[in-house]
Amino acid sequence: LYAMGSNERAAILSGRRVGRLRILLYGLSGLLAGLGGLCLLGYTVNSFISVGDRYVLPSIIAVVIGGTSLAGGSGTYTGTAAGAIALTLLQSVLTTLEIDFWGRQVIFGAVLLLLMLIYGRQSQLRA
Repeated sequence: LYAMGSNERAAILSGRRVGRLRILLYGLSGLLAGLGGLCLLGYTVNSFISVGDRYVLPSIIAVVIGGTSLAGGSGTYTGTAAGAIALTLLQSVLTTLEIDFWGRQVIFGAVLLLLMLIYGRQSQLRA
């Protein structure tokens, strides 16, 4: 999985079955998304097209806070879990400060942009 994310061509040349792995991962991703949608349906007891919109940005930010590059190839599962915990803590603080949903979205977007700038600078310094 790491080899496919960092350099797909090298993974193919090393004998990995990248095509099959990609199909398996997309299928697993679809299965988990369906399971998550089913859980969300049970939680909200409603179904409408934008029911999951409020969860999209925080889920991306949790992964980025955990150290995963949006360009692919780097990141760990434990880092993502730590990012989710840190984001939950940030959401709790913002809720305690009584910041509304759209204010939180702006803060989350600013955090995402800041982290993308930091990770972009780090990758430039390594090269």
